[in-house]
Amino acid sequence: MERRKSNRSFHGIFRYADGTDMLLMLLGTLGSIGDGCSTNCLLVFASGVMNSLGYGETKQNHDDLMKDVGKYCLYFVYLGLTVLVVAFMEGYCWSRTSERQVLRMRYRYLEAVLRQEVGFFDSQEATTLEIVNGISKDTSLIQEVLSERVPIFLMHLSVFISGIAFSWKLSLVAFPLLLLLIIPGLLYGKYLLCLSRRSLSEYAKVNAIVEQELGSVKTIYSFTTERGVVERFSSILDEAVRLEIGQGIVKGLAIGSTGLSFAIWAFMAWYGSRSLGMALPELKHFAEALVAASRIFTCIDRVPKIDADAPDGQTLDRVHGEVRFERAHFAYPSRPDSPVLRDFDLCAPAGKTAALVGFSGSGKSTAVALLRRFYDVDAGAVPIDGVDVRKLRLAWAHGVMGLVSQEHALFGASVAENIQEAWGDRRGDRRAGALLSGDQKQRIAIARTMIKNPSILLLDEATSALDSESEKLVQLALDHASLGRTTLVVAHRLSTIHNADVIAVVARGSVVETGTHAELAHRPSGHYAHLVKLQRQFSSLSQPDPFDHGSACSFPRSTPASFASPASRADKPEPIPRATTPSSLCRLLKLSSPEWKQCLVGSTSAVVFRSIQPIYAFSIGGMIASFYLANHDAMKAAVRHYAFIFASLSAASMLSNLSQHSAFARAGGRITRRVRLPMLEKILTFEPVWFDEDRNSSGSRCSRLGCDASTVKTLLVDRASLEVQAATGVLVAASIGLTVSWRLALVLIASQPMIVLCYYLKRVSLARASADLARAQDRSTQIAVEAVYNHRIVASFGCAPMVLRLFEGAQVGVQRRKAWVAGATMGMSPCLSFLSWALDFWYGGRLVMAGTVTAGDVFKTFFILVSTGRVIADAGSMTSDIAKGADTVASVFEVLDRDSSILLLFMEFTTGVCDAGGLQRAENSGQDRAENCQLCVPVPSGVSVLRGFSLEVKAGASVGLVGGSGCGKSTVIALIQRFYDVNRGSVTVDGVDVRELDLRRYRARTALVGQEPVMFSGTVRDNIALGNPDAKEEEISEAARAANAHDFIS
Repeated sequence: MERRKSNRSFHGIFRYADGTDMLLMLLGTLGSIGDGCSTNCLLVFASGVMNSLGYGETKQNHDDLMKDVGKYCLYFVYLGLTVLVVAFMEGYCWSRTSERQVLRMRYRYLEAVLRQEVGFFDSQEATTLEIVNGISKDTSLIQEVLSERVPIFLMHLSVFISGIAFSWKLSLVAFPLLLLLIIPGLLYGKYLLCLSRRSLSEYAKVNAIVEQELGSVKTIYSFTTERGVVERFSSILDEAVRLEIGQGIVKGLAIGSTGLSFAIWAFMAWYGSRSLGMALPELKHFAEALVAASRIFTCIDRVPKIDADAPDGQTLDRVHGEVRFERAHFAYPSRPDSPVLRDFDLCAPAGKTAALVGFSGSGKSTAVALLRRFYDVDAGAVPIDGVDVRKLRLAWAHGVMGLVSQEHALFGASVAENIQEAWGDRRGDRRAGALLSGDQKQRIAIARTMIKNPSILLLDEATSALDSESEKLVQLALDHASLGRTTLVVAHRLSTIHNADVIAVVARGSVVETGTHAELAHRPSGHYAHLVKLQRQFSSLSQPDPFDHGSACSFPRSTPASFASPASRADKPEPIPRATTPSSLCRLLKLSSPEWKQCLVGSTSAVVFRSIQPIYAFSIGGMIASFYLANHDAMKAAVRHYAFIFASLSAASMLSNLSQHSAFARAGGRITRRVRLPMLEKILTFEPVWFDEDRNSSGSRCSRLGCDASTVKTLLVDRASLEVQAATGVLVAASIGLTVSWRLALVLIASQPMIVLCYYLKRVSLARASADLARAQDRSTQIAVEAVYNHRIVASFGCAPMVLRLFEGAQVGVQRRKAWVAGATMGMSPCLSFLSWALDFWYGGRLVMAGTVTAGDVFKTFFILVSTGRVIADAGSMTSDIAKGADTVASVFEVLDRDSSILLLFMEFTTGVCDAGGLQRAENSGQDRAENCQLCVPVPSGVSVLRGFSLEVKAGASVGLVGGSGCGKSTVIALIQRFYDVNRGSVTVDGVDVRELDLRRYRARTALVGQEPVMFSGTVRDNIALGNPDAKEEEISEAARAANAHDFIS
């Protein structure tokens, strides 16, 4: 695979920054530097206040005490106003440039995906889910890093560097100890990057199972393979849990090692090293962003083997339409050793109709794909009007060709309506695709092609999904549309190509016979004559006399069959039963009860860790006070005492962090598994109509099994631990502060609510702005999903530019509100903190001057309570996450509590214990009867499909259902499979109502071949063995031969 040379370093993330973004990043960087330097300026002013308080206790300096304290408090006010400006620059500029760059990145990513050749998708280089994750999840992660993590990193780094500048001599003494902070951070980033990639890979496999298996749930139900799905899901989850535990251990070691900064007792050097330690954890987010960017840029930098946007290439002034295949040889990229076409020769004269016929897998549709240049031939050529299609400009070639494929994919209204507008059709059917029958979809696809008015018309099984009546009407329209243009038809029904000018019989990838219908039909030993004979034999078997009332089928006279149109009056269907048991905290705690030991260990460790901070702040205040002792020996003894305390706190911090994160990681991984697995088991018992609801779409199901489970884990583990830490910190800090100096403590506590409120508003406002941003991006993401899923249709109609315009237009809704909120709240928070420091030190000076407290008491009380304010704010801001988590918990329990209206069975998938609760029959003779049935489709409510339907099928008989489109033929099959239950009447098998049968055993003894076959990931053998996982190789080979599939898969 060819790729452009690209930069994989972190600064490569900024590749889509323009001049405005460069200016924003420059201003944002200056703001981050100013924000960081303001912290050290604050500490310099604080040291001045401390000197004034410490030396002011002596009699000779007592008179100047409040004068000096007032001077420095005024400095705090000036610094607060300054930081208001620089912090606003930091927040606004980085947030705004992140929005601009990520929107550009999303556009370029989708543009690159839509430009890739079809083989890119066929070879599984990128699944649909991975592409969707790139557009939504990966870009959101990059935006978070650019808007929040980069400025935080720069701010803490500037604190560290400016700290060295303020006191370089003392910093040099402490500098060797900083290696104890830097090395763990580097190791942390390295190992976390590896573990993150592996973890994301495992969860991608989980999401792929959810997307594919639940997207084809009727096939899963038909083959009763629910247990296999759950087992594969469970095995991948086990590996993901193991990796998550490893991440927790690495995280605990790295963050715990930063506790060594407690041993660096010099205040300025300590704070600088602490800032560096706070900057190092941001490397985790940088590593995750680098992984996400690598996935995105890998696709963006990929050079498509067939580039539809390439400007070079020929165009024809006039298209006559002669199409030729000259000794074409081709094998799919995913199976290079299995040629599909071998020396394929064909000529479709200009303005004539050429038809390709032959058995399935002979290469007919592949020939059409080569003409459209979805692929390039390995040898030979495919010229149009004498010019090889590889030499033509591909976008132009797609414009002169129209394709109606056997895969009738329809876009949702969001894309289809705009595509129709491009061709002047604003009256498109806006009903959901799930409510259109197969032939209705096909007819819309045909109309979509005909409105394009192509010079070359390609019909690949264009009428395959139509009933006889519709086929005749559509075929007349196609015959009329073919006049005057070259038409290449791929057909199985020979009746549709009688009027073709050239008929080519394809077998084993080569044209073995050509001629008109009359010529080929009169060759008794020819291939075409053989196909005609086989089709006549099949038609005579599959179309019995509709007026024959023999033993094969009987229609009771008392209840004649009748069909109701969608407009018919119908009783509204009964609502699907839903769970009424409310979700609660008790149920959530019960869900995590098996991990109570890990949660207890993690919570205890969190309490210990959070208790360390106020004790450390108390020790800092005591150590600073010891420097003002007049007795030198007493000062040395006090310093040694506090040095021992710092060393002890360092060890306690490391051990508590390791214990906390490893225990919570183990508990969190297991809780995630415990939520996801039962949810999947429960979903696989729901009736198919549940999957037809809009709110239960494929994306919603993936979100419930992925995001909801992760949110529950976050609520139980991460958020709960933060609340425990906050409560512990507040209790310990308040107790110590009030004990040391209750007057000053009350003033400090009274000034904290404003600061706490500011930090709270900052977190909540940013969270809400992020949610608004995500909702604004949902529309554009949905457009991308539809375009990627139907990439062949997008390529066929050359509508990638229009899809990109729609995508870009949908992103216009992303406003600048988040940037303004980020700037305002980031400026106000430190500003109020600095003003609070001015008040606290001024009042502390008054107390020292009055002799109420000592300077040491002021230092201890101040550091204890100030260090706790940020913790309270962080904990308070979690309330929005908790509220969101409560909604998520309700969604999880809604799934777990829901009872299916069609009960599959009560089953423990992982143990194989089964109690179906239904009748189990040793043998089914196969006699089916439907009596006076009525069915109303729940979506939309009130649409009647069957009314008074009665039919009896004798054991061993073959019955054909015919009728107009939408009359209910496929619905009858769905009722026999019990995908739905009738509203009135009954469906019986061997005299037993299907609602009373053990549904799993019953479905295991029936077989369904649907109109739209589903191929699951895995080998061809795996897909064949889906009907019988215990089948032997001989049985699988025999089944392949019976399906006439052995030749092209062997």
